[in-house]
Amino acid sequence: MPKSRYEQFFAIAFRRMKNIRFCELIPDLTQGELFLLGAIAGAGRGDRAEEDAGCAEAAESPADHSSCSAMKVSDLCAVCGMKPSAASRLLNSLEEKGLIKRSLRKGDRRITDVRLTEKGVETSKSNRRIIHEFWSEVFEAVSPEELDTLIELWGRILDSIDDVYRRRTQTAEEGSRADQ
Repeated sequence: MPKSRYEQFFAIAFRRMKNIRFCELIPDLTQGELFLLGAIAGAGRGDRAEEDAGCAEAAESPADHSSCSAMKVSDLCAVCGMKPSAASRLLNSLEEKGLIKRSLRKGDRRITDVRLTEKGVETSKSNRRIIHEFWSEVFEAVSPEELDTLIELWGRILDSIDDVYRRRTQTAEEGSRADQ
């Protein structure tokens, strides 16, 4: 069955978006390191966002990061959808670069926490600025009204994607259980 022009457009658009590698705009970090650093920084802001920024407490007092929120490595893996072995390799690299610090939790040494160092906070702020500037330049190509319309339409499309996906995966699970 041939693809509709909508399917073709979205297939191309998703592929083009997937090919944006912010690590090429940001020196000395791989895509995985950038992603993980952003997740750790998001935990510091309390929102677990995949954006890059340092926690406010560390920004106010960069010499003392004890007030900056730590994140359990297991939670980081869950938030990022990563296997512990993959996260461990990236965390080793970020630690070698002086961007994060890992520590065993007092009271329960089975838990490893991770937090940004002063250098990690500054790097995250810089990364966030670079990415913000990139998107600002991209959005200059369209008017604020067009962006508002795009946001509204994308919201509806994403809601529809979620609904259809949830319905179809639920139907597939029910079919699988019926076959057993």
